[in-house]
Amino acid sequence: MQELEKKREKQAQAKAKKERAAWRKRKAAVKPLRHWEDMTQRVVNDYIRERDHDLPCISCGTFETVQWEAGHYRSRGKASHLRYNEDNIHKQCHHCNVQMSGNQQQYRIGLVEKIGAERVEALENNNTPHRYTIEELEGIRPPLQRATPCAHKTTGGRMNQLAIERIREHWQKLRLCRHRGTVLVDYRILKNFVRIYQTLGETA
Repeated sequence: MQELEKKREKQAQAKAKKERAAWRKRKAAVKPLRHWEDMTQRVVNDYIRERDHDLPCISCGTFETVQWEAGHYRSRGKASHLRYNEDNIHKQCHHCNVQMSGNQQQYRIGLVEKIGAERVEALENNNTPHRYTIEELEGIRPPLQRATPCAHKTTGGRMNQLAIERIREHWQKLRLCRHRGTVLVDYRILKNFVRIYQTLGETA
């Protein structure tokens, strides 16, 4: 009798799991392509910042900034087909990326030094339009997430040391702005801090 009940319970659990998966699939189907593009861009940006963690700003060479960002050599607006191309995205300081609109002239110099003139010219000459599908975007994210230690929870729900240092770094920047009497705190710093914390979850 107990075995029969266990069997029924397992069948019920399997059915519920299948229904939840079907519901998630239906829910995902109604989301616009823009949702998946933005989600993929966040994953790519996290990967780029991690890949270039020990490198300076690609444009000005600084190691100090209020916010490290993943800057595009050819902008997403003008070359959307290259928005996820790793050769086209590199770690950049907030000043160059935002206040200097990418600091393109110096970006190119730094890019040639980093990946070589041939690959830079390949980027510049790549003008073939491409519209990413949801299936393509779903294929881009997983390998980059696996390669980015702080982009997901570690075993047991505990954040690894790198993730903790990331959060501490952003929190210190916010405290520094407050200590200096800065009235206008950069919203991106706060947003990035909250996003990292929510993505990683609380420490166990």
